[in-house]
Amino acid sequence: MKKIFMYALVGVLGLTSLTSCKDDDKGPAPTAIEASSFTTESSPGAVKISWTNPANANHKYVRVTFIHPETKKQIVRLASIHADYILIDGLLGRYGEIAFTLTPVSKTGVEGKSHTVSAAAQPLPKTIKVNLQSEKAQTFVADGEGKSVWVSTLQVGEGSLAELFDGNPNTYYHGQWYNGGNGPMPHYIVLKLEQPTRAFKIFMKARHNKAADAPKTFNFLVSNTFSEENVKNPSQHNAVKVAEYASGPANTNGSEWNSPVVQLDEPFVYVWIEIHTLHSGKNWPTLAELRAWTYKLNSFDPETGETVEI
Repeated sequence: MKKIFMYALVGVLGLTSLTSCKDDDKGPAPTAIEASSFTTESSPGAVKISWTNPANANHKYVRVTFIHPETKKQIVRLASIHADYILIDGLLGRYGEIAFTLTPVSKTGVEGKSHTVSAAAQPLPKTIKVNLQSEKAQTFVADGEGKSVWVSTLQVGEGSLAELFDGNPNTYYHGQWYNGGNGPMPHYIVLKLEQPTRAFKIFMKARHNKAADAPKTFNFLVSNTFSEENVKNPSQHNAVKVAEYASGPANTNGSEWNSPVVQLDEPFVYVWIEIHTLHSGKNWPTLAELRAWTYKLNSFDPETGETVEI
């Protein structure tokens, strides 16, 4: 009985010795990172954790672990020995403070001393996008009560303002050419939208002849007030430039041009088309057709997952 006990004892001691040797074979634990060197910096949806690597650093990487507040799963991120910070993204401000545990690990898998820091990400900002499904064609009145379009130059008896919106590509609007035109560029076409909007799009179509007199370079301005006597003075209405274009309808008969959807920070009622040059170099713009559409915007809040129309 004593012999059996002795054999068992020797076996246990041998196993312990073997295990100890295996641990020793993995080498020393990584040099500790000073706890005082850990700092955190919050940004929208992320936390940056920084530290100072010791002069004799011998870890392969720093392992960062934390429990995701929403999924309750453990998340692991790694930073190599060549890094002195790690950015943990994919977070939300509403998660609040999260405990991050940082552990240096050697190339053989030996773990060094762990440190835990806590920090919260800043809330993610709302994202605003154009709702293309909300497209609404605008109707414009050229004369009389409810007039909603004005120009700074018009050749009476050759085309009319109403023909700019009649859907007929064979009719047209023509700026004044008599006596050299109605003053120097820029000239303006001002549109009053049916309601205040934060997004719009413009379409232009050149004439089937005289396409060279279509706008070549022009800007879009917006304002909330307008008076016909100041049709050439947008500054009198605090008009703001929101888009600039170096190429409108091409210098080919019947060419068409669509603007991208222009998204605004605030709602406006009036859109000013500020025409600077024509393909012909003259100062009397012409167009066969002009159209406009407005759009609503969708605001998505990543903190709540909700989308609302604005």
